[in-house]
Amino acid sequence: MKKFAVNLLCAFVPVRSVRHQLRARLLAVVDDYGKNNRAELVKPDGSIVKLRYLPNVHIVFKGNNNLVRLHEPVGDLKLEINVNSNVEIELMPSRGQRRFYIQKGDAPNEHNRLLVGQHCSTTGVLRIDFSSGASNVTIGNDVMFSWGIAIRPGDCHTIYSLADNSKILNQNQDISVGDHVWIGADVLLLKGAKISNNTVVGTRAVVNKAFDEENVILAGMPANIVKRNINWDRRSTGDYKKFVQQTDLSGSL
Repeated sequence: MKKFAVNLLCAFVPVRSVRHQLRARLLAVVDDYGKNNRAELVKPDGSIVKLRYLPNVHIVFKGNNNLVRLHEPVGDLKLEINVNSNVEIELMPSRGQRRFYIQKGDAPNEHNRLLVGQHCSTTGVLRIDFSSGASNVTIGNDVMFSWGIAIRPGDCHTIYSLADNSKILNQNQDISVGDHVWIGADVLLLKGAKISNNTVVGTRAVVNKAFDEENVILAGMPANIVKRNINWDRRSTGDYKKFVQQTDLSGSL
């Protein structure tokens, strides 16, 4: 209904660029149905202002005590947040493309936190689901996500012991991704996943445990270490070959 009314009003604005700007501002960044919710923008000088408008950013607070904090520069950011209560989200600066969909529908009294480090990028939409209880997701600096990736620190529904029905067998667990990690297409990160620095995660891998070793390739369902003593670079193989050749030539002069 809100979008329909805004579109109807803006239809009478003759200049296209002005019409698009007006539509974006009227739709606003935040739909707030609760209390004590904040959406903030951190300037390069460290000052914090209320987040009023950013293209392709839409935040829905259905509950209370939520915080979304974006650091400039935000880069090419498309952000969809749809949460109830007690969610803290912080995206550090990046100039690359980032696409996020973050949701939390259940467990309103449980606290969840997402921290995304500097210079991260995504090809497709990175989906993060906090719907199953208390958990934190921490993503380091210079992480590159491909498309079709989902992060789920919980199972949404409960598995319990028949011997003791108060014993929950699938408690939520935090997920962490280190610095300079490349995560391939259609990867699933489940509760308890830990990926260390300088790691490559192969396409369609399912990571469901902690890997403390750095400079490895993970692959498989469930994921395991398939290669050690590696690192990776954002350049294509052709460009990287040229870079290495130029480096060798300059070093030999």
